[in-house]
Amino acid sequence: MIRNLALGIALFSMLIFVGEADAENETENPEYTIHFNMKDDETTLSLQTKGPNEPETKKDVDADIEYELAGVGASGRNPVHVSEWISDPAEYSQVMRIESANLWYDESGEYEDNDCIWTFEIKVNDESIQEVERACQQEHDPNGDGYTREEVFGIGVDITLEPGDYFSVDLTVETWDDIDLFFDNATYDTGYYVVTTPLTFMGVSRSGETVSMEFIEAWPVSWKDNLRYDYIIVQDEYMELMDNNAAQVSKGEGMDMGNGTVQSTVITWSDIPVDNNVKIHMDYTLFMIGEMGGANATESMIEFSTAGGDIVEVDNSGSDEGGIPGFGISLVVGAIVVVSLFRRRL
Repeated sequence: MIRNLALGIALFSMLIFVGEADAENETENPEYTIHFNMKDDETTLSLQTKGPNEPETKKDVDADIEYELAGVGASGRNPVHVSEWISDPAEYSQVMRIESANLWYDESGEYEDNDCIWTFEIKVNDESIQEVERACQQEHDPNGDGYTREEVFGIGVDITLEPGDYFSVDLTVETWDDIDLFFDNATYDTGYYVVTTPLTFMGVSRSGETVSMEFIEAWPVSWKDNLRYDYIIVQDEYMELMDNNAAQVSKGEGMDMGNGTVQSTVITWSDIPVDNNVKIHMDYTLFMIGEMGGANATESMIEFSTAGGDIVEVDNSGSDEGGIPGFGISLVVGAIVVVSLFRRRL
């Protein structure tokens, strides 16, 4: 499998029109499909994605083979513990579904039919919730040059986190072959797809040459880094990209989420000509603009447009829920915002 930009996480898209008025009195926390990355410390699950040019991590997983006589035919194999990756504590309550796991790995190819089995043990606060066992789906290609494959495994486990709770996935594999696992990279984005409400928007506004938005996060990431990596970009009506160096990230007043005040993040762009309509494309990872991604591209998670008028929420998942605060909402079902994250080619 080849990725032009193997960086997508979001299955939900929004197009938001923001006029001159401020929108601070209402909030909304729409549901998204997000991606928790397995980080290179081999203990952390995070929404933070490395920069596009930062290298991946490779973990060697040696098969545990039993022999009746040393070096004379394998008689059995044992599960091998890979590691347990743990999320940060949730800042506020989350009702969530771990939809699937995607693993990038390679096999040594010593066995024609490795028939490996991955076990995902889902935990909340170190308490086991459910184990999911999935067989490997493809065979190693011994003739492949630098062969590495991605496989996606359905998980389908529902969990609820209260403020301060965390979840983890303890990963084990049973294999005849030694395995190399690749992760914590924009391309080799091994981890877990989760459906939940990770962002609560407090308002978006435009005043003169300044555009701002404020939100809180269930699992905070570095939006300064995301701006630097171009995981958020501002594009004008002539398709020109604004300089992210002109954006500032600051702390807002936050809001009470039932367990005390949760700190908010404010991103402010300045020096935008008043008569220049712009779009803010926002995600946790890289994406492509316009038709660059092709017909099979996945859309960016959120798109803000300062063209004026009401919000139009474009939902290609078919859901009729969600929205952004402070404006009238008109749901357009089946439409697609042509803002692309990546294209996969088999």
